[in-house]
Amino acid sequence: MHSGVFSGGNDSLVLVISAKHVRIEHLGDSKFKKVKSIMTIRQYPTELFQMTASRKMRLRHAAWHAVRAASSSTRPEAPNIMRTYKEIGWELPAGSSYPGANPPLERQDPWGEDFLYMHRKMMGNVNNLLATLGESELERWLKIPRADDPEFPVPPSFHPDLNEAKNDSETSRLMFEWSEALILPANLRRFSLGALGTFVEETIHNWMHARWSEAPKYVRSFELSQVLDGVQAYEPAAEDLENDYLGDPYSSHVNPIFWYLHGWIDNLIDLWAEANGIEEIQWIGTWMGGPDIEIPGQSFPPLLPSAEIFAMPQSLNHPKFESFLRNSNNFIRFQAPTKKRMKEVEKLLSL
Repeated sequence: MHSGVFSGGNDSLVLVISAKHVRIEHLGDSKFKKVKSIMTIRQYPTELFQMTASRKMRLRHAAWHAVRAASSSTRPEAPNIMRTYKEIGWELPAGSSYPGANPPLERQDPWGEDFLYMHRKMMGNVNNLLATLGESELERWLKIPRADDPEFPVPPSFHPDLNEAKNDSETSRLMFEWSEALILPANLRRFSLGALGTFVEETIHNWMHARWSEAPKYVRSFELSQVLDGVQAYEPAAEDLENDYLGDPYSSHVNPIFWYLHGWIDNLIDLWAEANGIEEIQWIGTWMGGPDIEIPGQSFPPLLPSAEIFAMPQSLNHPKFESFLRNSNNFIRFQAPTKKRMKEVEKLLSL
């Protein structure tokens, strides 16, 4: 964060440049006591949450990530999960396959483009809704907030798996360094667009989801493929507006932080195109998923928070949450890169 002080008679104004905007703080008679910050995290209209918390959008986002998670998984049940989704028209297109844990950073990569393209379209759909309401577009991070950013404080860790991302660890230091080096034109020219998408998804993206996640108010017990197979029951209560856990694709997009962090990623697309002198991107990865998924039954009112249903114990070290974490189709994971991968990236980004 940067700032500058400007004289205004007996008062002073501080111009503060943070992750998402420029704001002015009135210090009052040069006593350096903040009187008012004129910017806060944006409050979106009710209609946006009616859209994002709807069954339709939750299932689409969850299914899109679940198909990709299963296709890249070595779990024994992964083929059955992919078969289930294929039967309802959710199948990855030919050529879009997981490139591996540490793919070459310059390769042509439909998988990575799918990630960038789908989320760009997702943001576009929400922006279209905001436009019909006379609202401005989604706000986005121009740079990733540092630990001392008052607008976007990092929620405390609630599980050991998240400590690495939430603490000011060596790994978090790397994520900040990589994110700042990545936007430099010389570095963006070293990536294909797809390789950029894959790299960002598995590192900075997953780290941001983990870092800004709060303890979930609701933990779903079902896996969508099991519901489609008739093995598990769907939980309409999971559609409650309060279910906005940032670590689960079923709920993450209900959380306003989702749009800030994906806005930062979306900016990379345009920065990449500009760095490479490309006026119109010729996408090779455009997979948006299959048809809308229909699950019969009454939807849960998305704007009626139910404290009793969503009351979770202070400690999330209990079987339901542990089971949720073990299911990689439910959880957006962040794993610190290996030392070998760190050296590869630092060499590529001239760090």
